[in-house]
Amino acid sequence: MAKVKLRMAIDPFKVLDHIAEKVGGKLAGKKVISIDYDEEADILYIQFKLDKEVDNEALDEEGYIIGKLNKKGEIIGLTIIDASQTKLKTSIT
Repeated sequence: MAKVKLRMAIDPFKVLDHIAEKVGGKLAGKKVISIDYDEEADILYIQFKLDKEVDNEALDEEGYIIGKLNKKGEIIGLTIIDASQTKLKTSIT
């Protein structure tokens, strides 16, 4: 069997580490249950908990990082626009 090398355009865990430093207390759980990255649109989707989403909240001043909130106000998922540039340009509130 031939070896296949896979690569991602970004390292989703580096992006997540940067965000978690700022909003860690609001994250619902400490596990990532799913990650999806749309390379063409440069959007990273991260899910922490399977729960009903009741609201969204911009977590940075620019609106590139959007938290999906459950009824307790916990962040159950993230949508990160321009994910490959997140660490370079966001100031998380």
